[in-house]
This record gives sequence, C-alpha cells and structure tokens, in this order.
Amino acid sequence: MASSNGSAYPSYRALFADGEPIRVKDLAEAAAVPAPEDDKPKQNGKPVLLNKEQLIFGVAAMSGTRTLAGELQKMIEECRTENRGRKKRYGGLDAIVFLCSTYLYGGAQGVHLKNRPQRGGGSSPRLVDQINESLEESRPDDPDWRLDPSGFTRDQHRRLREDYLCDEVLDELEKITRAFCVQAALRIGQFNPRAGTYTQPDTTQLVAGDGTKVGGLYNNADPNKINGRTGLAARCDTEALTPESRKSGTIPPPPHYEWEILITRSKHPNEHFPLAIFVKGEAQRGKSDATYTVDLIKLLLEEHPDLIRGLFGCCYDGALSAEDKERLLKMGIQPVSKLRRPIATVPVLHNIGAYEFAFVTKHKNGKTNRTVVLTTDIITVDGTPTVLMTDGNGDDVHVPLVCVNRRRRKQRSGIYAVTNEYALPEHPIVPARIQGATTTIRMDTTANTLSGNNPVLMPHLVSSFPASDPMYRPLYGVRQDCESGNRQLKGLLRDKRSITATRNNNRYQAIGYQLLVTANALIAYQERTGDNLSDIFGQRFADTPKSAETAPLRLVA
Repeated sequence: MASSNGSAYPSYRALFADGEPIRVKDLAEAAAVPAPEDDKPKQNGKPVLLNKEQLIFGVAAMSGTRTLAGELQKMIEECRTENRGRKKRYGGLDAIVFLCSTYLYGGAQGVHLKNRPQRGGGSSPRLVDQINESLEESRPDDPDWRLDPSGFTRDQHRRLREDYLCDEVLDELEKITRAFCVQAALRIGQFNPRAGTYTQPDTTQLVAGDGTKVGGLYNNADPNKINGRTGLAARCDTEALTPESRKSGTIPPPPHYEWEILITRSKHPNEHFPLAIFVKGEAQRGKSDATYTVDLIKLLLEEHPDLIRGLFGCCYDGALSAEDKERLLKMGIQPVSKLRRPIATVPVLHNIGAYEFAFVTKHKNGKTNRTVVLTTDIITVDGTPTVLMTDGNGDDVHVPLVCVNRRRRKQRSGIYAVTNEYALPEHPIVPARIQGATTTIRMDTTANTLSGNNPVLMPHLVSSFPASDPMYRPLYGVRQDCESGNRQLKGLLRDKRSITATRNNNRYQAIGYQLLVTANALIAYQERTGDNLSDIFGQRFADTPKSAETAPLRLVA
C-alpha cells in the first residue's frame, strides 16, 4: 500500500511480533523486511448472495422494510396532498421492494416484478403474486402489508425519486435503515459484551470501515460539454466526484461517488451487516474517507447509546490520522489500523517520557501498596511501547512491553479515558527482580500532554493495538471482510457503475443495498442456526421447491 508520502505499516514484517527484543543497531534492517504472505490477516470467507426470489421476499417481509415503507408512504401521502394534480399513486412497500430488485434483476433495467420469461418460452407466474401469497401467510394480521398487484414500473420509480427524494426525506430514511440494521445485528448476537473483553475483543465486537468507488452513470461532469455526434449538451452528473488526471496530458478518470461503508460481521461469511453508508460526492470532498468513517460511528452511538456496551473497536483499511484515532478513543473505541511511515523502510520512533514501573500488592482491607522498581523513558517503535536495556554484549536493545490490560472509563464530561497497562516481559535481558512490573499509559490526549514543549496527540505516538500485538492480526482481519463486501457491491452493479445519477439518488440506492445485504445475512443466519426470526420475517422460511422454479415462495410456521 505504498504512497508518495511513505508506506502504510505493516506492509513490512511487524517489529517485535515474536516478542523478542531488537538491538538498536539492527532496527533499520529489521524494519525493511517485507511482510510474508502468510503473515497477512485472513478473512472469514467471501460472502455470496442466496436465492434471488428468497431474498426479494425476505426484503418484503422484514419488519425494517415495513417501517421504512411506512415512513416513505407517509411522506408520499403528504406530498400528494400538496400536489393535487399528481394522479399516479406510489406505494412505499412497492418502491422499497423494487429498489432492492434493481440489484438482482439487471441493474439499470430494473424489474417490473411482473412477467418473468422462462428459458423454454412463455413466462413464469408473476413474482409480485408470489410475494403477496407468501406475505399473506407470513403477515396474515396486516392486510396492508402487500404489494400492488399491478406492479411497480421503472417510470414510477423515476417519478418517485424526482418528486419526493430530498435531503430531509433521505436523512429520515437513512436513520430508519441504520436503526433496523443495528437491531438485526444485535438480534444474531453481534456486539455481545460477553463475547470478549476490552483487553481482548472478539471480532464480533468491532466495526470495520472502508470506502469504495462507485463509477458515475455518466462519464461527464461538465454541464457545458457538447456531444460531438448530436450537437446537444452531453449528459452529465455535476454532483459526482471529478478526480484530476495523475499524469499530465492523460484523460482523467471518469466521475464517481465514494461510498463509505461501516460494517459488522459474524464469524460466518454471509452474516455481514452494512450498519451505515455515507455517499460522498463533489460537495463532500473536504474530509477524508477515514474521517467520514469516524463520523458514521459517532452518529450510530448518538442514535444508539447502548451500543457502546458491546462495541470495543474500529478496524479501518489504511492508516487513521492521529485526530481520527483521538476521536475514537474519546468515544471509548479502540482503533485498529495501519501506521503510516514517512519513509517506507524506516521505523517511527518517539520518546513519550519517563514512566514508573511498579509492583502492586492488594490487601484484604481494600488498600493497595505500590512499590516502584524502575523509572525509565518509554520509546515507541511503530506504535509499540519499548524500554531501552543493555544485553550481555553491551549493546542497547529495544525491549517490547507486554500489554496486560486495557481499560476505558467514562468521565463526567461524557468522553472516555482509555488507559493501557504494560508489564516488563520475562526475558533474560530484563533483570529478574523487575520482571512483571507494570506501568500505565494514557492512550488518549490530556491537557498535560498538550502543555509540553512539543505538544502532540498521544495516538500519534503510541498505538492501542500495534502490529506487534498478538491481537492485531485477528482483529485487523475484519478489514478483509469489508473488502469482500465492497466487491459484492460492485458485482451487483452493471459494469461496476451506479445505476442512477445525482448524490441523492445514490443515497437512495445505498438504502436498497443495506436492506438487501441485511436480508441476506438474516436468512443465512436462520438457515445456519435454525433460529426462529418470526420477530423479523413473520414466520420462518421453507426451501423453495427445486422441482419447479416457478413455484411460489412458501413459508412454514
């Protein structure tokens, strides 16, 4: 992951990954060793989409879709009252199901959910009728929870987006979608506080963030451009990102949108939940992808404060800035990311000051005695805290400290104080009398940190989970799962490009993607565990009969 300003560590072998000290004179050579293939974090497996018809029914039957469709229907009715000249009716549930179907049945062509051609000629029963028949069994007490038998067309979809989708409406629809995705993830056991500890989190207690480029519908973002063949104004999308060409004299890349996606995922490939999505266009260029990811986490915690009980970390693809790490730590979330080296083969060293190492003895009366045995400077090497000692040959050696505890404490101001407790390792270089002595490092920045001669944010100096930590590799593996989700998204798009123009339309499409993938995850979980998700789907699925592809989707009690 090289760049013009260095390399994102650990593109090279992680220093101190084996816990062994490194001599100062050997540090530069050790830092230049490339990371072997087998050292790279491994993902759980690639997610795949299940049966299309089953997915579409899953979307139609989900309680979250019903809530979203109800809000959309309410908004449509309000707008219809104000615009009495509009005769065409739009159903909220029809619009949401059609939106999700555009990913499965031909991208920009969409699907009317009416006639489905068969290979041998003719057409199969209408999918809209199959869905309604299944909804009657799944939701018998809610007769309004049905699709319009006349179907929903591409023209209706276009008119709905043109007439009703504004920033305020999309903000509310996105909020409802985020709430449902969070509840669905909690329903299958994500963010369980007992799955791991703050010191050793489980991967289900992490969120992962990453951005992916989605090509714009048009190759042009200039409204003044003329089509050479027709002499008319060329179609354009002025809201898409327009990157400049990296080399002079070459054609710049086509306009695109960047989708910043925040996910959580269980240990099974298909149980993948996109909790929140932010669509970045030209007007949102000011912030980095990582900053938008942190913004999404902050938004989720504001909307769902109890989520922090089981949310311990954030994994990000790439290097988070010190400012973004600081924001995460103030929220009580530990960042798990790469470290940017200004020079690819040169490790980053910082002296963070003198610390006291002590033995702490607890008494039955609740009192503690603290016996200081060593006071020395701590030097971080690529974010790993170390102390300098001398080996038998008289050479200075960086001895990595062992993290024995991680804590977070909510302060009166509402922000968290995050501290890590480190111990001197049991190694021959370390004198036996001080082995196991501990010290505490504050991971977030305090007023005292900023009052020195060289004020700097603590996350710039030390990492809560450096690449040398035994927990780093399994936790950072969640990043690979995020990449798999991005590839899945591209696979659902025709030519890996958006099927619509303008940022608001892309925000609407992102809602459909969230619902589709969430339905896929819930169905996969139900099939794996046999758990009854009647609170979400109404009733459990039965396998679609294989003897006839045209058979309606059936349900069992």
